[in-house]
Amino acid sequence: MILLLNNHGHPDERFNEYVQRASQFYAEQLFTKQLLRHLVITLKFNKHLDAFGYSSIEKRNTKGAAREFLIELHPYISGVEILKTLAHEFVHIKQYVEGDLNDSQTEWKGEAIDSDAVDYYSLPWEIEAFGLEVGLFTNFAKKEVLWNVFEGVRNPDAVVEAEPIGWLNEDKLSKTKRPSVAASSEGQDTRKVSSSDGQGRKKHEHGSTRGGRTTLREWLKSFSFLD
Repeated sequence: MILLLNNHGHPDERFNEYVQRASQFYAEQLFTKQLLRHLVITLKFNKHLDAFGYSSIEKRNTKGAAREFLIELHPYISGVEILKTLAHEFVHIKQYVEGDLNDSQTEWKGEAIDSDAVDYYSLPWEIEAFGLEVGLFTNFAKKEVLWNVFEGVRNPDAVVEAEPIGWLNEDKLSKTKRPSVAASSEGQDTRKVSSSDGQGRKKHEHGSTRGGRTTLREWLKSFSFLD
């Protein structure tokens, strides 16, 4: 695999090394050695994205198979979130390479799917990407011992220690009546990143021109100050 990380790397240059190693690790888990020799992936950070990450097909070979791709990541989320998002995007690249997902995200494994009529989190390609994302990142974290490097990473093999549930605003909650899940999560859509006009993107579209994914991460209220 050829991985291109040019001058659009992460602002913290120390982090680019982890991005490169994670990319190589994820690719080796998802593709055969023979296939890896034919893949070209350009990776860059873009602070103007309205989501955590995007992936897209850039070029196909003479047989029409997708072989060159672009992954864009938002630089102003945590290192852990970037590495998880990167894993997710690599799964989407796998789906393009294997022909499971078409450019316009209207077909999955040969079956027509109306993306607008299906809940985003029920789309088959997103179910697969979310599931594999967890395993890919966890195994990379274990390989790199990331709990000694970044905040928010846990050793999955460590002894479980007792921790509080972590209710928000515990002092304001009644001991006999808790708010509903819907009420307690109001205003905290954890998949979306605000655009400069404050309007969050509801879902990503995967395609050859501007593909990507919505994220299930902490809500970033506004990036307008970064313009």
